[in-house]
Amino acid sequence: GLEGDKGLEGDKGLEGDKGLEGDKGWKGEPPQERDWGQNEVHLYNKPLDLYDSKCGVHNQLQDLQGTDSFWKETSSEKWGLGQNEVYLYSKCLDLYDSECRAYDQLQDLQGNDIPRLITKVRLPLASPPSIGTLLPAEYGEVKGILLEFIDGFTLGEITEKAPEEAWQNICDQAIRVVHSCNDREILNEDVRPSNVMVTTWSQSHAENEYRIVILDFAQCRIREPEESDEEWGRAKWVQDEEGAIGQVMKSRLKKVGFDLVFNPSLRFLEWAPGEDD
Repeated sequence: GLEGDKGLEGDKGLEGDKGLEGDKGWKGEPPQERDWGQNEVHLYNKPLDLYDSKCGVHNQLQDLQGTDSFWKETSSEKWGLGQNEVYLYSKCLDLYDSECRAYDQLQDLQGNDIPRLITKVRLPLASPPSIGTLLPAEYGEVKGILLEFIDGFTLGEITEKAPEEAWQNICDQAIRVVHSCNDREILNEDVRPSNVMVTTWSQSHAENEYRIVILDFAQCRIREPEESDEEWGRAKWVQDEEGAIGQVMKSRLKKVGFDLVFNPSLRFLEWAPGEDD
């Protein structure tokens, strides 16, 4: 968001929305003129009747689709333009909220293992003239987060950007950062090498030349207060965040003749599904 996967990059869009990737982000250009039909006006107006804190759009979506899949048809009648846009808007809000909660939960890691959150932003956009007075102001905003710029390369690019003697250490650090997030009861469903940045420290760090930074927490969730150790451990085992780095990088580096040492922690092994599950 204002992040992309590498920080403040104009071609990557507002990271807070993440669901708006289809247009590669907001470039500061005004939206094109379009003809808003009566059906679309009605659809955007109806959430006002259901508006309850932030839940109006979500209630409306239940009437529209009855499924959590954007592409799954619920009847022979295709969705209208307004239905698609309201659904997309809701998903963007969900991703933005998830990212904000994750940065709050990981506040002590900011500026080290994850980017520093500078501020949360709202960009007001011009509303279509036929709708502008019908909705609360927040429906005319694009939400995002402004993050520390990370100038470097992704973990998946280490064979091109880092010397071979540094590969093991870089991967070890990436796994350590995943464990740091684990310690703060975050489950990240989007851990992958392209969401890990490798950069150098701005100040001297004798123990490590490289700084490893994990990005993109839009598909995270925080452990619920009522979630048992078994439920949480099972979810963490199935997701296997450390394997999404360690095992994937081991496989990739093997293709170029490098034997990465990766020893899974098996931290959540006791909650692994058994034969009866």
